[in-house]
Amino acid sequence: MSNKCRFQRRFISFFYSYIQAKFNNGCNIKEGIATLELKFGNLVIKDQKVAVITGSSTGIGFETCLLFARSGIRTYATMRDLRKADLIKKMTDKEKLPLKVIQMDVDKDDSVVEAFQQICEDYDGEMGIDILVNNAGFGLFGALEDQSIEDIKKQFETNLFERLELCSKYFL
Repeated sequence: MSNKCRFQRRFISFFYSYIQAKFNNGCNIKEGIATLELKFGNLVIKDQKVAVITGSSTGIGFETCLLFARSGIRTYATMRDLRKADLIKKMTDKEKLPLKVIQMDVDKDDSVVEAFQQICEDYDGEMGIDILVNNAGFGLFGALEDQSIEDIKKQFETNLFERLELCSKYFL
């Protein structure tokens, strides 16, 4: 990882119910999101908050991306399979949201490194990541005794250990 890229050492993990409670009870996330600065006669955004959300192709990750972007937070929606990005890209274009879709498979170290390098390059390393929502994961359905040990290990690897590794490498 380049020394140019200064990731802030803050980590915030949200659950959907917490997000809804905060935003539906009058909390205005737009306060403190960014400041405007006049440069050469143009207003430019300065100090805009940046969020990275893993597992954004559907469900909670998808909705969290839209919530943050609609609130003015520069949002990076990451997903393993970019073929699932059509809907979020259409909504981003239609609403002109500050959202960018990036391919990242949390189970592959090179994919994670490449995604964070891409985020860093977007701002020449001058902007840190303020919010990380570790949402990527998958479920196994059925009785535990019906699951293979390999499937259970894979689930723990993705749903627990990859999250810890992502946080410790880039935020702690």
